[in-house]
Amino acid sequence: MRVLVTGASGFIGAHVARMLLERGHEVHAVVRPGRATGGLADLEGSISIEEADLADGAAAGAVAEATRPDALVHAAWYVE
Repeated sequence: MRVLVTGASGFIGAHVARMLLERGHEVHAVVRPGRATGGLADLEGSISIEEADLADGAAAGAVAEATRPDALVHAAWYVE
């Protein structure tokens, strides 16, 4: 199954991405533009990292269109 994971560079999102990958799913990780992806460094080459600002509807739609996911795990959250 092709799964799109938002907030994949965060604590929960990174764990979800790993779990999905271990279970044999194709993982597309969405991160904010310019966001460090260090939490996903060990998964490089195994997952696809997509940069998009989910507050921008066109950008979010473009990621969905490009990845064509079967499922979505929404773990993105804005915290100040």
